[in-house]
Amino acid sequence: MATEEQQASAEQNGHTPEPVLDIKTLAPERERVRIDGELYDLAIMADFGIEEQQQMTRDGREFDTLWKASDELTPTDKQRLKQLLDRMFERVLLAPQTIKNKLNDDHRQQVVLAFTIAPLAKAAREEEEAEAAKEKGKEKIPTTEK
Repeated sequence: MATEEQQASAEQNGHTPEPVLDIKTLAPERERVRIDGELYDLAIMADFGIEEQQQMTRDGREFDTLWKASDELTPTDKQRLKQLLDRMFERVLLAPQTIKNKLNDDHRQQVVLAFTIAPLAKAAREEEEAEAAKEKGKEKIPTTEK
């Protein structure tokens, strides 16, 4: 770890080191889904303890394997697929049970998929915004070209 003297020296030289990790304890931004015109939040992985995160990851992998199976599923596998979908869905949609009960399996799968890809979509959006800001900054820099 850098001492306070090292940090002060670096800052005086115009160099502020970037942190390796930036933790925020404020309420996180959440992705949302619209159901019958109303918006409902999706959970984020940080909502779950480490054991639940690991369980969600295992459930997702098992669901994906069963979903993509090339052979017809056995009755036991079909039951397991439905069980996994329901368990993941119940964890990720932060909505009243009356709303959850209105959704069929296709809707439930879409919600789970939205939860799964939300971090990737957010990262892509942030990257696009950073790139756009960078490009906008370049536009303001005067050039010596004639």
